[in-house]
Amino acid sequence: MPEANPPFTEFTDVTLRRPVEVQGISMPAGAHGVIMGVYADGQAYEVEFHTPTSC
Repeated sequence: MPEANPPFTEFTDVTLRRPVEVQGISMPAGAHGVIMGVYADGQAYEVEFHTPTSC
């Protein structure tokens, strides 16, 4: 069976298209970040955002 290729790779610049809240932290639409990790063939990503947010 061929390996799945995730739609995004590590170190790709990304911009949120909609607001996201994770573990009580809100990220507004338009927030810019960089993918630092790709998990489960692209089913989950670790993203480091450029601008700090308030909790």
